[in-house]
Amino acid sequence: MSFTLFSSLKNEGPFIVEWVAYHRVIGFDRIVIASNDCQDRSDGVLAALDREGLIEHRPNILYGKLSPQMQAEAKARRDGVFRNGDYVMWLDLDEFLVPPERMPSVSDLVRALHARGGTSISINWRIMGDSGFAGLPNGFVLDKFTGTSKRFFRLSSPVKTLFRYSDAVEQLHLHRPIWIQGAEDSVTMLDGCGAKLGHEYFTERFRDGSPKGGVAPRNGFSRFGRINHYCVRTRMLYALKQARGLGFFGGNGAHLARYSDTFFDRFNQNVAQSHDILRYHDLLVDEHARILSVSNIKRAHEASVKATLAAMPSLARTAA
Repeated sequence: MSFTLFSSLKNEGPFIVEWVAYHRVIGFDRIVIASNDCQDRSDGVLAALDREGLIEHRPNILYGKLSPQMQAEAKARRDGVFRNGDYVMWLDLDEFLVPPERMPSVSDLVRALHARGGTSISINWRIMGDSGFAGLPNGFVLDKFTGTSKRFFRLSSPVKTLFRYSDAVEQLHLHRPIWIQGAEDSVTMLDGCGAKLGHEYFTERFRDGSPKGGVAPRNGFSRFGRINHYCVRTRMLYALKQARGLGFFGGNGAHLARYSDTFFDRFNQNVAQSHDILRYHDLLVDEHARILSVSNIKRAHEASVKATLAAMPSLARTAA
């Protein structure tokens, strides 16, 4: 059994090494990352990490105007990347799983899940703001961006799901997998409180067929951890996200107007502070330094940071 972390990205270069190092620290022993159309040298970072056996990089050549992320998922599933009995989670590069203190690793979470008879656990977002930073701050994301929302903030209802992969999984999706019809008896879904989710969560879909992936925050909803979601980082980094477009939709996603100024204002939450993730700071420092001690990875990382910084003035000129 492995604990597999899956992601599909575009233009996340400066953040890749921290994200990989952190999730290795908390116990993911297999990290699979697809990438497409990167202009910030993310592919170089991923290729260097792959050569050292730290991740599995899957370049994603796009066809037509289909979703880049869902194309990456379909190819990975078709190629047998996900194996029966493994525990799998799909996180974006701006999402960090934060286990609770009494279950500090992924394996601890899975043991607790087994103890409750579960096969999947859906863990709510915690929305993290810019904490007053601008540009591309030096240092770790988890150190800099500690501003967050109030506890029961309504935009914290989306979840990310850690689940046991099996033949009952029809498709991975961003927030939770889609299971085949009739699989209810073999799947026991728990929420962040450890309570069993009802049949409606299993079956509910949006009009486009994607599964609904939200659970309303309530007392005890972080018992099994949280997903720190650094969805804005800083105003300038958010502008880069706007230019990049949406990975879930084909084209550049600009027509959806998701990454608008209104979105930034809604998700830039700094009314409280969250330091739970800093429990892993020292371990992250050590693992991050170990990874960057490989010269090829360090050069690729520095090249991506440089490319990102170079893109910021051009965006500022365009906005002006």
